[in-house]
Amino acid sequence: MAKEQITIKPITISGQDYKSCGNPGEVKAKFLKDLQSRILENEIYIWRDSRSEERRHKADAERQNELRLVYSHDQNLPDKGMRFGDLVGVYRDQTYSYKDLTYDIKLQIRCRLDKDETRPYFLLHMISALSDLEPGSSSVPSSIDDVLAHFMIYRFRDQLLDTCRLGSYKTYKKIEKNDENLRSSIDVERHLLLNTWPLQGKVAYNIHKRVTDNPFCHLILQTYRFIRQNYPELSESLFERGSEAEEFLRQLSLLAPSYLKESLYSVTRDNQQVISHPFYHPYEKLRKTCLDILHFMGLSIFGDDPNEVSGFFLYMPDLWECYLEKLFLQKLPGKWSVKAQKETRVYGTRENKFFTCTYPDYIFFKDGQPFAVLDAKFKPGWEYESGESGRRLSREHLDDYTKCVRDMVSCNVHKTGVLYPQLPSKKAGQTAQSAASGGLISPHAISPFNRTDMFYRCALVIPETKGSFSSWRQEMEQNENDFISKLVSECLNA
Repeated sequence: MAKEQITIKPITISGQDYKSCGNPGEVKAKFLKDLQSRILENEIYIWRDSRSEERRHKADAERQNELRLVYSHDQNLPDKGMRFGDLVGVYRDQTYSYKDLTYDIKLQIRCRLDKDETRPYFLLHMISALSDLEPGSSSVPSSIDDVLAHFMIYRFRDQLLDTCRLGSYKTYKKIEKNDENLRSSIDVERHLLLNTWPLQGKVAYNIHKRVTDNPFCHLILQTYRFIRQNYPELSESLFERGSEAEEFLRQLSLLAPSYLKESLYSVTRDNQQVISHPFYHPYEKLRKTCLDILHFMGLSIFGDDPNEVSGFFLYMPDLWECYLEKLFLQKLPGKWSVKAQKETRVYGTRENKFFTCTYPDYIFFKDGQPFAVLDAKFKPGWEYESGESGRRLSREHLDDYTKCVRDMVSCNVHKTGVLYPQLPSKKAGQTAQSAASGGLISPHAISPFNRTDMFYRCALVIPETKGSFSSWRQEMEQNENDFISKLVSECLNA
C-alpha cells in the first residue's frame, strides 16, 4: 500500500513585541497556545539575566504573567489580532500537526522599537553594548535571526573569559598501559591476552589521569571553529590575535588535539551531562551556551531537517536592565554611583531583624549615600498613559508605581521613578529641538499629602532605524549622553 503523502503548508507569523501579528486564524492561535505551554515548561530556551534568575522564586501565576508570549487579544484592532509580550526571538516547527494537516510554522518576534525589520539596530546596540563591541560594517546583522546569533557569540566569548581564569577543564581518562613500570592494579584479562607468550617482562595495567583532551574541551573548540567559519569578521573582532580569549583557545587546541577528529553530532551527544560541581559552575554556563550555538545556528534553526523543532528568545526587560546598568557605570559623573539589583531587607522587628528582601533595579548613591531609587521598565504605556493631563495609571502601571514608592521608602530616599525607552515623537506645542531630545524627564508629585518626595518618568529616546548602523549608533550615543545629562540635572540634582 502506498504511503500517505503529507502536505506541508508554510505559515510565517511575524510581528513586534506588543504589536499585532494580524488575524491569527485557527491554526496560528492553536500554535501560539501550544508554544506558550512549552515556554512555561522550560522546553524553549529563554535568555534572562542570571542575577534575576537566581533570586526569583515566583509562583506559577507570576511566572505566566512574566513570560507571556501573547500579551493580549485586542478586539479593538482592525484585524482583531494578538499582541506579543516581553519576548523577542525566533521559533520554528517544521512538522506542526493540526486537524490531520502538517504545517511548517516560523515565528519571528522583533523589538517594537526597531520599526524597520531589516535594520534591528536598537536590539543589536543593546546586545553589543554589553560586550563592548563595535560591529564592523559587513558584520551588522540584517534580521532577527542574525542578531540572536551575534548575541550567543558574545555570550560565548564572555563566558569563555570567565572559565579561562579558572584554567582548562580536566577530566579523568583511563589510559591502558603495557610495560615494565607497573603503577596501578593489573588488568588481568588484558595481561593474559598480551603477555602470556612470549614472555617479555611486561605487565598490562590501567591508570586514570586528569587530561584536557576531553569531550567538554572538544565542545569549546568545535564551537569556536564553527563561529570562525560562519562569522569570520565577528570572530576576528571578538578573538583578535594576542587577546586573552584567543590565547586560551590556541593553548587549548594544543592540549586537546583530537577535537579535529570529532563530528558535531558526537561532540553534542557527549556533552549532554550537566557539570554539577559548584567549583565548575562557570563551565556549566559555557557548556549550555556552546550547545545553544551549535544547535540553534549549526544543526537545526531554519535548516532542512524536518524533525527538528528549535527556537531562542530574549527576555527584553532583563536585557534593558543590563543595558542601562552598563550605561550608568560608563557615563555617570564621578560623585554619583549606582548599584543594580541590590538586596534591601524590609519588614523587620524592633530588634532590627528583617525577614523579607526587595531588589530595586538601581539605587543611586551620592558621595556614598543612597539618594534615589529608579526602576527599569520596558513595557509600553509610560510615555502616553501617565503623562497626559487627566489620565489615570492603568492597573499594571499602578503596580509599577507602587513598587517604586515602596522601594523609595525602604531605602529612605526622596526620589523614585521609572526608566523606559521611547521613540521620538513631536506633539502639538512641542518644538523641533525638544522633539529631537535624547532624554525626556517628567516629574510628578506622590500625592496631595506628600509633595516632598517625587516620582519621575525618565525616557531614553531611541532614534528611528534608518541609514547605516554606524550613523544610527552615533545618533544613539548622542541621545545617551543627553539622557544622562538630563537625568542628573533634572532628576538627581533637582
